[in-house]
Order: sequence, then C-alpha cells, then structure tokens
Amino acid sequence: MFLKLLVLVAVVVGVWQAFKYAQRLQLRREEKARLAGDPKARARENAERAPRAQDLVQCSVCSAYVPSKNPPNCGRPDCPH
Repeated sequence: MFLKLLVLVAVVVGVWQAFKYAQRLQLRREEKARLAGDPKARARENAERAPRAQDLVQCSVCSAYVPSKNPPNCGRPDCPH
C-alpha cells in the first residue's frame, strides 16, 4: 500500500515538473519570436542590457577621475565637488 502511494506521488511530481519545463520552453520560444519579428524591441532589449558610459574628469585637488555629471565628494575639505 505504501509503495503504491509513493509511486503515485512520484508520478504526480514528475508530471508537474514536465509541465513546468514545457512552459519554460514555450516562453523562451515566444520571446525569441517576439524579438526576431520586431527590430525595435530587439534594439530596446539590447540597449537596456548595455552599460552606460560616463565622461570622467580629473579632480584638480586629488587627481582622481570622477564623473563629469554629479561627481561625488571625496571627503577632503578642499574637494571642489
């Protein structure tokens, strides 16, 4: 009796995992099809993943390079930022 119950639970878990795997595959296929069909969506997706470059300027006091827009204060009393 216990063995039958154990086999039943194993079958249910196996079927559940198979459906989850099939759903993940379907979502991947749909995403690939969406990106392949829409060049703007593909470009937008790539732009979101790409790191943004910032221009750096050299600090006149400590010679460290800091972002040109909104540079952080280095904590020195004579820091111009």
